[in-house]
Amino acid sequence: MPWKQVIIPDKEEQKRWQLEEEFKQIFISSGSPIGAVMRGGRDPFAKNHRLFFSPLAARLAADLLRRYGAEDCNRPPKGETPFLVGNESDKEFG
Repeated sequence: MPWKQVIIPDKEEQKRWQLEEEFKQIFISSGSPIGAVMRGGRDPFAKNHRLFFSPLAARLAADLLRRYGAEDCNRPPKGETPFLVGNESDKEFG
């Protein structure tokens, strides 16, 4: 399964925070598994928020990501996308 990404325009920033909070609840209720990572941040040039989900995160939150229109994507560049949600041991994952 590939990585997934959700793009949320700046004008809908509240959705970005809502998605992170909903994913965090799924992550915790799934036992905080290693490898289930959410990364992302704001792209000032495109004026949007890009949120990335590892393959395991995408499986755990498949219904949630479908609601937000997630699309397949490549693994985000390491060090360029902040760690948002995941197991502490996964901070460098990605």
